[in-house]
Amino acid sequence: METADEFEYLRQCFYESMRIDPPVTISSSNYFNQDVTIDGVKIRAGDGFFVNIRAVHHDKTEWKEHDKYIPERFDCQSEYFLRPDGKH
Repeated sequence: METADEFEYLRQCFYESMRIDPPVTISSSNYFNQDVTIDGVKIRAGDGFFVNIRAVHHDKTEWKEHDKYIPERFDCQSEYFLRPDGKH
């Protein structure tokens, strides 16, 4: 019997659905364990932060046609593919 993992396009559709409409839009709280400076902003150890997951997944500076449903984004041969480091 085939499993969902064997249906490549189905996997791409699932990932694109999660990108377009993530079930959780804001991450749980995270904390820095040491003092850091990011883009000139000093952050102290113990300071908390959240990641806006929806904003990351809809960043028009990173995603081509960020507001369209394109499952091929998750096909490494596609022009829409974006590696985890943000490069095409």
